[in-house]
Amino acid sequence: MKKANLALAVAVLSAVSAVAGDPVGGNIVWSDAPAGVWTDAYPVGNGLMGGMVFGNAPETRVQFNHTGIWTMTPNVSDINGYGPELLKEMREEIFAGRPWKARLAGMSFVCLHRQAMYQPCGDLYVRFSVPTQSVSRLERRLDIRTGLATSRFEADGVAYEQETFAPYETPELLVHTVKASRPGALSCAISLTTPHRTGVLACGDCDLAFEGAVDPNSASVRFAARARIVLSGAGASLRFDPKANLAHVTGADAVEIRMTAAFSGKHHAITHELFIYGVAHVGERQRIQCFYVHQF
Repeated sequence: MKKANLALAVAVLSAVSAVAGDPVGGNIVWSDAPAGVWTDAYPVGNGLMGGMVFGNAPETRVQFNHTGIWTMTPNVSDINGYGPELLKEMREEIFAGRPWKARLAGMSFVCLHRQAMYQPCGDLYVRFSVPTQSVSRLERRLDIRTGLATSRFEADGVAYEQETFAPYETPELLVHTVKASRPGALSCAISLTTPHRTGVLACGDCDLAFEGAVDPNSASVRFAARARIVLSGAGASLRFDPKANLAHVTGADAVEIRMTAAFSGKHHAITHELFIYGVAHVGERQRIQCFYVHQF
């Protein structure tokens, strides 16, 4: 009996160890290859802000979006009042062995309203100042339990680590951090772009930003995004290039980029104002406060 209990304890401890530390077990998804296409990137999100993290080197990309950015204005009248009745009918048809009739009922529900298309908001790019050929030991991970995406690589004797997460207690934010193993070794270029042609780019102070509309000729939403850059390191410096909406970081120990986005639409509660959230340097990820409000 004691031997059986000991074996069970060893098995349980081994399983816990696999979840906590083994990259091929538990709740860890990982790869030692670059993300070649969008579906290779790792998703993070908190219900309001979301992102696809590529985690590549020497340039990485975080495509981010906001739950309110669609091809058409969010409209509370899009709620289909026939949903419960149709759902009941679909269930009855499925249980009766008539899945094709359940499908027809579902199609009638979908076709009652024109469905808008969900849109990306923008892309954050971080280009490290290291030669491509010097990059080695790339590893990308996603912890499904915590929602933390990480990537690590080495270049010219320095180890770099990136983390991306969307705080649940502060859903207005998506955070991307970069740190180097050697003090002052982190130099990179940071850019914020949008795929929508109407985007107006701007930068200054500690921020990169853009605003625009999905389609200015229709009832689409207006949107804006902002990224605040916070440096760590005694010799760190930050320089902006307004024409390219680019920020140059040199001599840093670490960089934290705090992204946010917001939208305004005809039928939405914030029709006449667009709130952009940022953060103060407080040292704790969850202690984040609003610092900027932009009125249209």
